[in-house]
Amino acid sequence: MELKKVEGAALQQDDQGRPFSDLIGEFQPFAYYDKHLDCIRVHIHDCSAVEERQNRIFTVMRALHSNAEVTRDDFAGFNIKGVRYLFKEMSFGMLDKQACYKVAEILTAIVKHFPNQGVQEVSDKVQPILERCGLEVEIDFEPAVA
Repeated sequence: MELKKVEGAALQQDDQGRPFSDLIGEFQPFAYYDKHLDCIRVHIHDCSAVEERQNRIFTVMRALHSNAEVTRDDFAGFNIKGVRYLFKEMSFGMLDKQACYKVAEILTAIVKHFPNQGVQEVSDKVQPILERCGLEVEIDFEPAVA
């Protein structure tokens, strides 16, 4: 694909005149395991976000700006911190294997094992979104290579 140079404007089309927005597609919520930080990151909206630590388990992402999907300061995603520790404490899954888990099931297990107000508040906000999206996350506890 050859890019056209457009003077004085941001590039918005490929060499065949198709808008880049058509090539990218619609944003879909996603989750992934960050083995370097040992956390699960869940992105619900496509926006820049600021992270606010809620408690020792959860960090909530809030939108930095408004767009068609979100208003500034809206909930945009969250992180689950210390995944290895949580899985070990909850006897949830195999720490020596790669596996795929539903994020909603992980969240339910966390709420059952750590029944405090902060955990419940994050769960109440997130659970309906996760059930609607059916997000899964692949976790590989093999040591990260630096």
